Amino acid sequence: MSSAETTPKTATPAEIGIVENGLAEPTLAPTKPNRMKHIEMMLSETGPYSVSIRSAWRGFENATESVRSQFLADLNTIGNLLNAKDHAAMRAAVDSKSKAEKLAGRINRRTLRIFKADYDKMNAEERRKEIEEKSALIADAFVNSFFRTGVWEPLSDRTDIKDEVQSTHSIIELLGLIFHHPDRRIRFEAKRKLVLMKLAATADARSEELKEKDRFPRFLELLNEGFWYGEIGPDKKKRLKTGDVNIESHHDYATFATIGDPREYPDGEEEAVKQRMEKHKPKPGGYYIRIRQFEQRYINYDGELIPVNQDSRQKSLLSRMGKMIRKEEEDPAVAVQDTTGLMFVVRNIRDAYKVFDFFTRGGENGSLTFAVGDVEDTLSGKEKYSAENEGSSPKTRQLKFIATIEGISVEVIIHTYATYLNNLMEDEVAHDELDVRRHTATARKIFPHEIYPKINLEVRIPEMIANQRKVRRVSR
Repeated sequence: MSSAETTPKTATPAEIGIVENGLAEPTLAPTKPNRMKHIEMMLSETGPYSVSIRSAWRGFENATESVRSQFLADLNTIGNLLNAKDHAAMRAAVDSKSKAEKLAGRINRRTLRIFKADYDKMNAEERRKEIEEKSALIADAFVNSFFRTGVWEPLSDRTDIKDEVQSTHSIIELLGLIFHHPDRRIRFEAKRKLVLMKLAATADARSEELKEKDRFPRFLELLNEGFWYGEIGPDKKKRLKTGDVNIESHHDYATFATIGDPREYPDGEEEAVKQRMEKHKPKPGGYYIRIRQFEQRYINYDGELIPVNQDSRQKSLLSRMGKMIRKEEEDPAVAVQDTTGLMFVVRNIRDAYKVFDFFTRGGENGSLTFAVGDVEDTLSGKEKYSAENEGSSPKTRQLKFIATIEGISVEVIIHTYATYLNNLMEDEVAHDELDVRRHTATARKIFPHEIYPKINLEVRIPEMIANQRKVRRVSR
């Protein structure tokens, strides 16, 4: 075979595709897709799933309504359908009634098993419709969560989902829009909705499988029982010791980074501190003054009561979908391992290490058996934060680990007053600033320039971050 025959060359759609009704159907060379880039491939308008050219899908049209419903109106089918390397492979999957019928039952049952639903011919169709509609609504909510606030809000009218797509919950109807609608944007938004429906279904199934609604409250209950300090009342119930603390912090004029350790002050000084802050005029080379109040609990560490502020969160379904897209990972168990989290804020690094040691000891009297792992310590600033993506900063300082008890795993982050305030306000580290970068990384994929040319993210990102920094400096 000559080198000319073995050397790949760029071909036109007409050369590599199938021409029907005068329209070429784009395809790819027969190479196996990279799974870690699969989500991006599905959403990309420059790859094999581009909707730039209208297609006709005769095999699908010729299938009976019942076969199409069983085979295509099943969320797991989206994965099988879009795992095809090109449009021609999609067509081949159901190019005959016999092929479609053979695959229909097997794929439908597998999808229902994802949700631990007992497969029953009497309720399978009802369950399928329930999953389909719920996933469609979540997919729309995910898209609508972008460009609704801040300096991006004026762009919302350019990103709103087209009515033809938003009003459609049926996978069959969405496929019809993809292959036959004359408007390219509608074809893309229908394709995007199918991709997001699959992510929503798998993320939701994972949450149900873990029974997160019950497990995380149980974790907090265990902390109350054997971690936090309290006294037993006359009714023999434990009453946690709590309190409030006021802190005054100074922040660098240029970067808004916290200078030194913030100072605690009693309630009696509150007015004096406020007046000093109001009179203070920040200048280049100087600093800003900020005040904040924390609610606190306590741990009894070898007779020393250490105050700790606690905050907890559960990652929303929309947040999990965003992470799956950014990580190019369709399995939520792999993409999102920090579905639940606790954050502790303590006075200084010395207290942070005592709280961490308290975990490893098992709390008060060793009554809790925690498995502690995946420890990452950047509190001192000597080590860089390991995460390398648009939504993270190498300047982040914290002590992070996974604590597991009774099969419940929770990500725990310990901050000092200083590192917590940096996480709120320091340039390049502040959470809202990283959130902009994080969401932008997702927005680039679900709002591609080929479909939304008027959205210039590269311009809007610096504008929004500059606005956030300005707000942090004027807010009290």
